[in-house]
This record gives sequence, C-alpha cells and structure tokens, in this order.
Amino acid sequence: GLKWSCALVYLDDIIVYSSTFQSHLQHLNSVLERIQSNGLTLHISKCQFCKTKLKYLGHVVSQSGIEPDPDKVRAVRDYPVPTRIKDVRAFLGLTSYYRRFIRNYATIAEPLISLTRN
Repeated sequence: GLKWSCALVYLDDIIVYSSTFQSHLQHLNSVLERIQSNGLTLHISKCQFCKTKLKYLGHVVSQSGIEPDPDKVRAVRDYPVPTRIKDVRAFLGLTSYYRRFIRNYATIAEPLISLTRN
C-alpha cells in the first residue's frame, strides 16, 4: 500500500511526502486515485498541495524533521499557574504530548505528577 511509503494517514488527515518534486507528483496522483477509487471525496478548501513545511497534529513537519508547533509551545509557556489538581493534570497532558522534545521530561515533571497522586 501507499501508507508509510509516501503517505501518512491519521483519521481524516493525509500527508503525502516525497524526496523530489517529480516523485511527489506521482505519489500525489497515486493517493488521489486511491481516494477516488474508494468513493471518498476531499474538501479542496482544507487541502494544501506541494508544501515544504506544514502543521500536522500539533507539530511542524518539514524536510528538516519534526518540531513542536510554535503555537503549542506558546500555550505551554503562557499556561496559567494551576490551582487545582484538575489543572495540573491538564497541564501535564499538554506537556507530555511533547515529551520527546523535552530532555529529562520525567524528572522535570515528577514534582507535578506527585501532586496528582492521592
């Protein structure tokens, strides 16, 4: 199949990726044919084509790799000081989504995690 060879799919989001523009056009054609042959449709207003950088599932994906979406980083930085356990859990949920980008996340988060234990 096309999944993982030139396309990433999560629910109704699809990224088609390629190493060259020419191969991208071929991959895009293959994915669009597959969508059509399965009776699916796309909302053109929600489509972006031939981008070198895009936001996807809270990340910015480019040829350079994957990094956290700056808007999400800002949300973490500007998060209000939690005053209830529920707020601490929400903050930990937000930050743990990006744990792969935070060195020693478990150690850093432990004091907050311990607050949520009863």
